[in-house]
Amino acid sequence: MKPQTAAAALPASRPNIGAWVSAHAAAALALLVFALALWPPALLNDTDTWWHLAAGDWMVAHHAVPHADPFSWTFAGKPWVAHEWLSEIILSRAFLFGAWPGVMVLTAACFATGIGLMAREAAKHIGGLALWLLVLIAAALFGPHLLARPHILVLPVMVLWLSALSRAKTPPWAWLPLMTLWANMHGSFIAGLALIAPFALEAVLASDTRSKAVLMWAGFTVAALAAALLTPFGVDGLLFPLKLFTMRNLDGIGEWGPVAFTKPQPLFIAAAALAFAVWRVRPRLSLVRWAVLAGLFAMSLHQQRHEMVLAVAAVLILAQPLGQALGQSRETARPSPWPALAAVLLAAARLAIPMASPVTASDPSEALAHVPAGLAHARVFNAYDMGGYLIRAGIAPYIDSRADLYGPAFLDRYADLAAGRSDVMAKAFDNDGVKWTFLRPDTPMARAMDRLPGWRRAYADGNAVIHVRRDSRNFVDGHDF
Repeated sequence: MKPQTAAAALPASRPNIGAWVSAHAAAALALLVFALALWPPALLNDTDTWWHLAAGDWMVAHHAVPHADPFSWTFAGKPWVAHEWLSEIILSRAFLFGAWPGVMVLTAACFATGIGLMAREAAKHIGGLALWLLVLIAAALFGPHLLARPHILVLPVMVLWLSALSRAKTPPWAWLPLMTLWANMHGSFIAGLALIAPFALEAVLASDTRSKAVLMWAGFTVAALAAALLTPFGVDGLLFPLKLFTMRNLDGIGEWGPVAFTKPQPLFIAAAALAFAVWRVRPRLSLVRWAVLAGLFAMSLHQQRHEMVLAVAAVLILAQPLGQALGQSRETARPSPWPALAAVLLAAARLAIPMASPVTASDPSEALAHVPAGLAHARVFNAYDMGGYLIRAGIAPYIDSRADLYGPAFLDRYADLAAGRSDVMAKAFDNDGVKWTFLRPDTPMARAMDRLPGWRRAYADGNAVIHVRRDSRNFVDGHDF
């Protein structure tokens, strides 16, 4: 027999990249979404980010959580449930550490951690291309909602809680602190409470001692409610999401509106992929789990915001039956340090590259820089999506995106004014003592302001237009708009 040469042995010594990625799919998926989410400025393209930062700064400065509105001039001192207070402090400290790149690193890291945790749980049952497709389709459902805001910061907590529920045959008592953390970070904790019911029902039906199981799950539910009450707002914090969901004009607010059928949506792609999987491989799910998916899908059609809970639940529910239907068995590989090291290098690169103002395409910082100090302290009427920018700049807005604070009646009043009826605008501005307006260009109200007697356009660019009363010259004389 011819002896084996060193050259023949060389291929076996080369690292197998494909095998490594397959063995560490969860970490690879997390690293991929981290790298993709770390750079787009659109991550900051939401006015909520600005007032969340201001709220975090306020709490750090005052060593307290606000129970009354400290920002607007219309609702100053009125009760406000700052239910995302903990996330706001975290965002504020990220900005202090790394400015806008720091906020982007924090957001991308929380998103990647959530996706990685989902993938790790799914990888116990399914692998290969099926795992990547399942997780990436779920990640795509976050696409319209991937913003530097508390709902992304809380994603890892959401995944851990729903993972514990979905695999529990008995109540996961050890995970109750997650509910307290969730309730102090974002109002979606109510979904975590609601999903106890179907998973408890499934566990009770599968139990040999159903009466005992009912008592155990009932006790766990009460304990979870108690854990959710451990916030600065107690019962008000627990009821806040329910009050928000039942606001009659909530559907008119972007993310709370129904899914648009006029253009392709990630939700439709996900539904088509699930339909194909059901037809092709016949995964076996309990009726309870089908009902959970159907219910979350219906809620997502009605209000886009629910897509995130659907994405997490779908991965956790479908991974095992899909893996079984495909005949896959999985083994957990030992953790590798390389994805974490790559993530640290990416984060360092993001932090090292400064971001000039304006940081996004819709950021009106140029216009705000032209507002004189005297005018800034006068009463302003602003567009709904401009309020957060004003709060961050230290200017008290007429309205901002805290719809829960302002309530349906005030939102109706704002909508009447935003329609651009000159008679309505003139009367409201006179009654409220409004001295200037801060609006988006090419909107009905901005065009109406150009024709409103007693007002003049003082500044305009691609993101904002400012009008001032003609009797407000003392605020603007000597200032170059």
